Amino acid sequence: DTPRAEKVVLYCLRAKALLLLPTFSAEAEADLNKALKLDPSSSPDTYIALSECLWRKNQEQEAVDAAQSALSIDAKYIPALCQLSRLVRALATKEGSTEEQRANYLHDSIMKAKEALGVDINSGEAWSALGLAHIQVAVATGFGYIGMKKALAAMQQAVVKCPNDPDIHYNLAVVLESTGNYSLAAVEYAKAALIDPLLKGANASANSCKALLERYLSVETEAKKNENLKKELLFKLPASKAANGVVTKSSIAEILSLSPSEIKAAKGHMLSVMVIGLISPQGAYPLCYQCIDRNGQTCMLLVPRLQSSAVSRRDVVTVTFPPSAISAVEQKNVMADDKKTLVDVQSVVIAADPDSILVNNAPVANSLFTLPQMSSRVFQ
Repeated sequence: DTPRAEKVVLYCLRAKALLLLPTFSAEAEADLNKALKLDPSSSPDTYIALSECLWRKNQEQEAVDAAQSALSIDAKYIPALCQLSRLVRALATKEGSTEEQRANYLHDSIMKAKEALGVDINSGEAWSALGLAHIQVAVATGFGYIGMKKALAAMQQAVVKCPNDPDIHYNLAVVLESTGNYSLAAVEYAKAALIDPLLKGANASANSCKALLERYLSVETEAKKNENLKKELLFKLPASKAANGVVTKSSIAEILSLSPSEIKAAKGHMLSVMVIGLISPQGAYPLCYQCIDRNGQTCMLLVPRLQSSAVSRRDVVTVTFPPSAISAVEQKNVMADDKKTLVDVQSVVIAADPDSILVNNAPVANSLFTLPQMSSRVFQ
């Protein structure tokens, strides 16, 4: 007869091989249960494999219990902490959960990832778990820009620790794209595709980011030559003024120059820009519009949670800071109009809060809002 310890190893190896497939495997579940029956305290990794198996079977609570069992063997087992972060994060998306339950799940997801980092600050798996948790929080709260910046910081750490993980490169690219850094997003999508040539959509996403930047540069060049557009800007867009504690700025440069204390001192700083056109695909999230201020400076306006029909060419969009945010982003290696030269473009990115923007001096109709969405790898 095969010794007990050897049987446990064989059962686990066969189960993990079956788990390489993306679907639930009854054989894998059976093998893992046999291994644990022979040796209930053998390895926390066995419980993690069982947790994954049960999750695919849609037995959510049992999957959580299996991950908790792994921690009962080793309270500092990073894969178990990261698995729990992922599981409770996914539970927040389940139908039937109350707002309070969803908030608690997301808080727990972040805390488990941070607990893993407390064990090993150099764990790429833990940084990735934290980044994904922040993405989920940002989506759940209406695609908050601050949450996405937190996700970006975590994913940047993860990719340093795990440079050969294609999913981490892909997820970093998703966050970069969502925050308006299209050139770096294209680089990270390309890296993900290079590591895993079968990674679905990576090359297409890289090309989409590059195409957006080419459109931006081309439109910016044409806008600077358009004398009629300059006259229209002076007619449509307001000059700088202050009234009732609200400060209206006429230019992007004025908003960029504000210090945090200056922004805090006023009830709000408003900037109106005119839409030149939609430069992202209509199905992109967030949408990216190329806009121009009263002085002729262009910017990228990122607008989440709105249908593309909510904003049209030549509309005037008024943005308030805060809750909207603004940053300067250098877009590197953008193909120029001659299709031969690569240039660096200094862009300004405005992350608009869709609940507070005005389109032609009116709030956006509720019917034009859409649900937040993301397309990161291993997001669920």
